[in-house]
Amino acid sequence: MIQNGEFRQDLFYRLNVMPINLSPLRERADDIPALVSHFIEKFNKLHNREISGIETDAMTSLKKYSWPGNIRELENAIERAFVMELGQKVRLRSLPEHITGLSAEYLDDIEETVEDAMLKTAHDDESFSLNISGIDFQHEKEEFERQFIINALKRFGGRINQTVAHANIPKNTLLRKIRKYEIKPHEYDCGEEHFKEHDMHPDETI
Repeated sequence: MIQNGEFRQDLFYRLNVMPINLSPLRERADDIPALVSHFIEKFNKLHNREISGIETDAMTSLKKYSWPGNIRELENAIERAFVMELGQKVRLRSLPEHITGLSAEYLDDIEETVEDAMLKTAHDDESFSLNISGIDFQHEKEEFERQFIINALKRFGGRINQTVAHANIPKNTLLRKIRKYEIKPHEYDCGEEHFKEHDMHPDETI
């Protein structure tokens, strides 16, 4: 910038008292576990959660990623995981797809394969007995979607745009699901003026 005449040379030398050279995060993969622990502790307090840690495969994926956005990108990834994660640990599926390189559909297939294997093993065990009456896949799926959307809206004060940005869900999809499950985002707002039924939140536009 000095060579291009875009920055004063005398100001540069006045500011350049103690240079600190920090390697990019992609060259410091061994620092990632400590950073992740720090961010988990931070967001547990911020979001009133009790996430206890991160699964091994999720940590492996974080270490393999190149982190063009450095530590800030890692922090954002962990905060997003707090929105997505319903369990007690950060799992692979709660991390952004561009980091893991795995689609939600692929992870669903893997989980189904594991579940099928577990059920087969259990079925082969003569001592195994399980009552699955009353279980309905579609009902359980819809209840999960509904609860996920409610949890996300709660964490972002009912604000549609904030929920879309952090929960990695297309806006049209979110609005459609809100109408389908008759969810009222204004019930979770942080003091903004309530919006009328079927209207958008005051600070949102489609």
